Amino acid sequence: MVAFNALAKPVRAVGGFYGMALETFVLMFKPPFAWREFILQAWFVARVSIVPTLMLTVALPRCVPTWARGRFARSSMRCV
Repeated sequence: MVAFNALAKPVRAVGGFYGMALETFVLMFKPPFAWREFILQAWFVARVSIVPTLMLTVALPRCVPTWARGRFARSSMRCV
């Protein structure tokens, strides 16, 4: 009985997750679609991720492993 209770709780949680996912999938195609909310959320994600993306774009090409440039050195990572 203890083993059954120990197993039932995680199985119930997984089942609840799949039930919620199915309900979400079904409701995605029923009108009305929340276009305003979708646009606001998409704009927020784009706005908060553009600066870190640009910073990585500038920083990463300068630090390249030496084997990627065809040179061998003591350090495996060399920033130019």
